[in-house]
Amino acid sequence: MTDLHPDRSRQARSSTTEQPRTLRSCLDAHPSDVPLFDGRTAAQVRDLADLAARRFAACDVAGRLVGLRMANGVEWVAALLGLLEAGAHPLLLAADSPEPEWHRLLTVAGGDLLATGIDPAQGRLRQVSADATPPASGVERVVPSEPSVVIMTSGSTGVPKAVVRSQRSLLVEAAHYRRHFRVGRDDVLWIPLPLPHAYALSWLSCALLAGTDTRLPAPGALGELENGLRTEATVAALVPSLTRLLLHRRRRRADAGGPAPLRTVVVGAGAVDEPLATEFRQAYGIGLSRVYGSTETGAVCAAGPDVPALCVGRPLPGVDHRVLDEAGRPIGAGGEGLLEVRTGTGESWQATGDLVFQDEQGRLTVLGRQANAVRRGDRWIAPSEVESVFREHPGVREARVTAIRSATAGEDGLLVEIEAGSAGEGDAAAPPGPADLMSFARERLAAYKLPNEVRVVHRLARGASGKVVAKPRYRWAESAVLSEAARAHRVSATLFALRDLGLTELLTGSLNTEEIARRAGVAPVELEFLLDTAAGLGLLVPGGSGRLVADGVALDLQLIDAEARTSRLARDAVVDVVRAGAGSSTPAAGSPDTAADPPRDPTPPALATRTVEGLRLLDPPSGARVLEVTTRDGRYLAALLRRDTAARGHLVQVGTTAEPAVSLRTEAAGRVTYAAPAPDEPDLDLCVISDAVHGPRPGDEPLRLFQRLRPGGVLLVDDRFLPESGGPARGEGLDWLVRRGFSWPQLAPLLAALRAEGAEVSVRHPSTGASAGAFVIAVAPG
Repeated sequence: MTDLHPDRSRQARSSTTEQPRTLRSCLDAHPSDVPLFDGRTAAQVRDLADLAARRFAACDVAGRLVGLRMANGVEWVAALLGLLEAGAHPLLLAADSPEPEWHRLLTVAGGDLLATGIDPAQGRLRQVSADATPPASGVERVVPSEPSVVIMTSGSTGVPKAVVRSQRSLLVEAAHYRRHFRVGRDDVLWIPLPLPHAYALSWLSCALLAGTDTRLPAPGALGELENGLRTEATVAALVPSLTRLLLHRRRRRADAGGPAPLRTVVVGAGAVDEPLATEFRQAYGIGLSRVYGSTETGAVCAAGPDVPALCVGRPLPGVDHRVLDEAGRPIGAGGEGLLEVRTGTGESWQATGDLVFQDEQGRLTVLGRQANAVRRGDRWIAPSEVESVFREHPGVREARVTAIRSATAGEDGLLVEIEAGSAGEGDAAAPPGPADLMSFARERLAAYKLPNEVRVVHRLARGASGKVVAKPRYRWAESAVLSEAARAHRVSATLFALRDLGLTELLTGSLNTEEIARRAGVAPVELEFLLDTAAGLGLLVPGGSGRLVADGVALDLQLIDAEARTSRLARDAVVDVVRAGAGSSTPAAGSPDTAADPPRDPTPPALATRTVEGLRLLDPPSGARVLEVTTRDGRYLAALLRRDTAARGHLVQVGTTAEPAVSLRTEAAGRVTYAAPAPDEPDLDLCVISDAVHGPRPGDEPLRLFQRLRPGGVLLVDDRFLPESGGPARGEGLDWLVRRGFSWPQLAPLLAALRAEGAEVSVRHPSTGASAGAFVIAVAPG
């Protein structure tokens, strides 16, 4: 069980002026006609909050933990205030969290009610049945002493934790924001972040305290945000990842002009490096202010825009800090060490887990997480510094640095993973290669800071706020789970593959996936996918104590060995792929479903229906120029060319020996070209990726294919996706691994990546009954 970090007394941090004690009292203090949220006045927000409070109170929520899962907007605010007014403790849940995830977090934390809206048509509260045996790795039950907000941490330092924040503590933090960044009633504040995130909640509290006219757009709505920053925003709260996406979109737009009203942009929940700070100032004419803190402590440092890269400024009033060396001794100015903070008189010191540098002026520069920092000889290497250098490359959108621990002190390694991005408008060039990137880094980094390896990936994993998250760490699940898995199809195949790969004593929670891969001598990308699949099936759980395999698990491994000897299933193929890599060979003979293409719909009629639905969504213009990348026979091109004699196209078949459709070889002769790779011609009207977005190439390069579209052109992805969280459906990932096609396994990262390219994206689900099937429609900006 993880420990809670309940809010300790933070009244010592308050200013001499008495602050309101509740969020509702802030709302009540504003004149009725003051605009507050998305065009609603204070009076209208009060009416909504009163309505929510009455409905929640009628459900007897006083003293109970209630999950709050709603989209951004004024109704979210009203629901939060209504729950607090009714005496409940809202547990803030991401609006897009799948049911297995929010159900687990809610029930393990001790709640059995979920709020999904305040409109009677949406339902007020949903009764949630509690799990009989909550997992031991879950969150400890929450029992606040007064109506408080409960926030889930990101898990960047281990297993996600439940943090209790009193309303008083939120308002003390809000007062710091209001005073430091001069937020007032005349401002227009934009908070384009998930409201359940602690950083967003701090700004929401500031808006309530100051009476600021505030916008709460959906996270990731880049077009709406860009327009708002150009036309009305005076203050905006951003995170680094969102800021980079905004700048990337702006680079692709020829008509991007500087916004006249914008005066303050504050970036939190991540580092502001030199490229980000410089490009933002060039694009918007102002610098980036910074705020630094954690879910547990709230904001502890703040700075204006004129500080060095990675600097977060000085501690806020009422915050004590100290920087310690590895032996726990305080370090003065000019030294690098681990930061601890204390947010009130009499409170204990809290380790932030961050490595910092403190200059002569008392300003702090965050170099990176302690768990991710590397020491070579007697010198620290800051991952954030290395990441910022790689981000300077015009073909790099995002970078992640991972420390690879060595058994010998001072000889740790460094892996840099690169998420490629286009260098400019219409740029569909191939992403930079590892050798290119290493050469770039050698010109900008000291030799001891250079990485051991550079790896280019499709997409780096992100948390709810868009922040790139560290590589996961896994340990074995409980003994009973493993024993049951040894007897279950697909689940047992995954379990036996982990055993056959020699991972038994490496899955303790103390090593990240990259370190496990190196010690086991297996392919790291394939291993990470396999471990993620195993976690989705419940075989592995995040984090751990770092101890060797427990005695109970070791005894169960005898049963697992016995079961493994009697069952082969698909594990031989899985082991081969993870040991040698996905591109090493063809699938193992005799393994189930050995065809190289991803899972297909069961019947031709279902395929025909999906094709008709997909073409309706494409709405192809007359004489369209079309590219189809598919593991099938070109059914989209065949159907399109039958209905439009002026259309022409190119078919790229990947991972299949299927012949092109008969209609393509006869009726469409002369209008279709074949073979891979896809042609480099730009200005395509339509591009279809059919059952190929998971691989092989170029199907798994949707961003490059999207860049070949003309303005207003449409990309359609027709495929199936794994669920975001665990459950039996995640077992399909094992089949994907065998087939060596597992790029873009979940839908959400693909949607986010396309939106980052400036696409207008929508999702539809086919009517064939395949619940995991989806049509993704991405329209190129005009």
